[in-house]
Amino acid sequence: MIKSYTKKFSKKDKNLFYNEIMWLEKLEKFKIAPKILNINHNKLKLELSYEGKNISKSNVPKNWRNQLKIILSILKKNGCHHSDLKPSNILVKNNKINIIDFAQSSSIQFSFIKKLNKNFYKKNRSYSDEFAIKRVNLLIENDLYISNDLRVMVIWDSKNFFEIFKKIKVNKKINIIDKIDYKKEFFKDITNNSIFWLNLFYNRDVSKLTNKLTKNFTVLIIESINPKFSLNKMFFTNEKRVTDETVIKLKKKNRMNRTNYFHISDNFEEAKRNAFFLSRSKEDLPFKYFVQTQYKYNSINHFMKRIKSIPSVNSVILRDQKSDNDDIDILVDNYHKFKRGIDAQSYKLKKLSLINNSGDPFEDYGHKVSNFILVKNRKVYLDIRYIGDNYFDKNWQKKIMSRYGSKKKITDNQDIFYVLLYHIIYHKGYITPKYLPIIKKKLKIKNIKLDYLKVLVDKYMKNNGYHYVRPNDITIPVIFEMDLKELEEEFDLIKKQIHVKNFPSANKMIFNLFKVYKFKLFFFIKLYQILFLNTLSLLKKIFKFILFNNLKNKFRFNLYE
Repeated sequence: MIKSYTKKFSKKDKNLFYNEIMWLEKLEKFKIAPKILNINHNKLKLELSYEGKNISKSNVPKNWRNQLKIILSILKKNGCHHSDLKPSNILVKNNKINIIDFAQSSSIQFSFIKKLNKNFYKKNRSYSDEFAIKRVNLLIENDLYISNDLRVMVIWDSKNFFEIFKKIKVNKKINIIDKIDYKKEFFKDITNNSIFWLNLFYNRDVSKLTNKLTKNFTVLIIESINPKFSLNKMFFTNEKRVTDETVIKLKKKNRMNRTNYFHISDNFEEAKRNAFFLSRSKEDLPFKYFVQTQYKYNSINHFMKRIKSIPSVNSVILRDQKSDNDDIDILVDNYHKFKRGIDAQSYKLKKLSLINNSGDPFEDYGHKVSNFILVKNRKVYLDIRYIGDNYFDKNWQKKIMSRYGSKKKITDNQDIFYVLLYHIIYHKGYITPKYLPIIKKKLKIKNIKLDYLKVLVDKYMKNNGYHYVRPNDITIPVIFEMDLKELEEEFDLIKKQIHVKNFPSANKMIFNLFKVYKFKLFFFIKLYQILFLNTLSLLKKIFKFILFNNLKNKFRFNLYE
């Protein structure tokens, strides 16, 4: 008796039912798909032969690439574009591969763009068969790519795809990983409003007059091979940011002042956000490329060895882990090179909540340097501090880097010990219990008081010509009262967080000020202006979320940590 399973279609999907039958019958002689055992036209049911389980690391045949190449060749010769060749539609039985789900397959004689316009095709995305092997590779292979080298390119009108594609495919600095065609209505899988989706995609407000999402579009997932980073002016604004040189050159060569032509992410964190909003969930492609390719270390020692081997980057461990739950604080002389070298990814991203120590990543117009690496399957968190970030005096940072850069671990060192004390006094405002043994051992005293530590730190800084500086990571709290000018500057920093819709972080900064000033803060008029602005902006954001979120698909906007 042949083992089988049943596939059912609804009445509204009658055309898909007959499309599936047509392709299964046409491809039956090649034995690359399930065989039709019975057709029930009245109930729109197909009884199909059982062809195994989804392809995985545990059942993948040794010659899976060759098998899949043969299948792709058969599909092409028979004019079939499957459109959804992912591991979920590839089965393995007795080391033989079969493919399933032909309901939305189309004839190659229709271009992908025309295919997407066919009324009975329900899917809003069509995956190019050409890159099916790379999709399976993502599941099978480890360390396939450096996740930090991945970028997202969107051609906002699919009709322009071949014009751009022929230029990209000869670029030796770019490797195309995947191609996905989207219907212009794709955003409806996530939100009910196209501008709201674009605002999320770009992480900023987009003009309501934009032509984006008025036509079907094409997405390429690309690898920037050995990227180099430099400070560049943005094309349509006066802003400057550190960007991938390969990306900038690609933009200059192809954009030619055309707006709404194409988008390409300047860095990994922007690309990861873009991919998230082009996916239906965290488990979906293309977002899965960005999380599944992150490098996995065997141990913390393995990570420490990797740090030492990054070319042209110096680093110093400021604070190591005391337990598995602790962060690692690292000072580096090149943030972008270091982050790519260890393949770290950001966390503490801004969220739609009342109060939170969150924000945009440093390389994506933000201030957060909170990252994580993977050690086996465990996240290890680290703050990547860089020279000039005002975490502490720049001259102090330079001195430490010149003396100790690239050493694995530094213990019993005066400069770094005082960085710890500075962190306690000027960043925390209290002594964390885990630091007490270190301080007692170094100072050789039993009773440690905060005032005493402040005297030591201030004396050390004065003797070395160092000064207190406000960190660029603005969610690090202010511990002591400031003069009026400094307080005005702090209010301006809070307003900037409101402007970039980081309302929880703005509230956190206000809360931090209250801890220092207490009731005296109520005497500053700017406080009321900021509280009103932040509350109003947060309520508007929540209202838009409720209004535009497609709750049917339970899509989460509190991002992808």
